[in-house]
Amino acid sequence: MRLFNPNLFFALLAVIFSVAHGPRVDAAPKAKIAICEGEYALCASSTGALTGKHIRVRSFSGAWQEFPETKVMCPILTGPSIAGLNSNTMGNKCKAPKGYVYSLFWPKLAYPQEAQNWEVAKFVPQTCAPQPTTIVTKTYPNGVATQNISQCWSMKCKKAGFSGNGVPLAECSCALGENMTGGPIDPETSSVTGAGNGIPGNDACTQNPISAALPDN
Repeated sequence: MRLFNPNLFFALLAVIFSVAHGPRVDAAPKAKIAICEGEYALCASSTGALTGKHIRVRSFSGAWQEFPETKVMCPILTGPSIAGLNSNTMGNKCKAPKGYVYSLFWPKLAYPQEAQNWEVAKFVPQTCAPQPTTIVTKTYPNGVATQNISQCWSMKCKKAGFSGNGVPLAECSCALGENMTGGPIDPETSSVTGAGNGIPGNDACTQNPISAALPDN
């Protein structure tokens, strides 16, 4: 495990469009960012399905939050990956329990993708119009506006066998509408996702994709 510069981390994620947009780095002093080695799930081009349940996640400030849960299928890769060790549902260390991996991130230009039946494909971003929603959880009992975006970074995933072409897969429990530091995403922002292979009008934008909210103009 190697410690990683948080400023570089946030810049990297913004460029690659792999996770949801969040507050400034200086608003998250307790973040523990590291580069892990070994197996990890890469969910950058996947979509999510709501389970009807809630998931409890830890924010960068150390507070626990609750969001609607989505289930997301992701390919398992091996190599270096960027982790938020003390955030979301990660166990504060790189190694996951037996039978599990963590959903982490590394800037790959091509990898197995859901929309391509888990064949290796290039990362092709597409812009999604705002997909606002209102969620009600224990954290937000009066409701809060956010986006229909699945946040899977630093989440725990269960190994789920292999695809038809032999790609190892993981089923990740993720949070709907959470930004990467633990709060709700601005409901009025557009976002960019790698799901759907970049095809304009693709339904991936309405399927709770892994996305990055675009900064305000």
